[in-house]
Amino acid sequence: MLSAGYARDANQIYYFNQAMSADPKTFEILEIPYSRDSQYVYWMENQIPNADPQTFRILNANFECSADLQIAFYQDQPIPNFDPNTIPSGSQVTNCDMNGMYFSP
Repeated sequence: MLSAGYARDANQIYYFNQAMSADPKTFEILEIPYSRDSQYVYWMENQIPNADPQTFRILNANFECSADLQIAFYQDQPIPNFDPNTIPSGSQVTNCDMNGMYFSP
């Protein structure tokens, strides 16, 4: 067991009983329920489509809000029509959903 539902054997990473496509050699847990390997970012066992593992950041793990340099995400889904670069510097993300991301000044 790695942590909070993640486990590994010599060839595979698992989230509870679900095998993941993650590379065991480069896999790391970021903050539950997020993880990544050298090529992909995951929410639970699901690969987050088009997320860049190099620039990915968790903005609020409690509300499952995250972003990379170009795309904001709610859980494992891109938030349509929201540019993460519009979050003011120094603001804290307080919530998000499929309609947008919300932050305090």
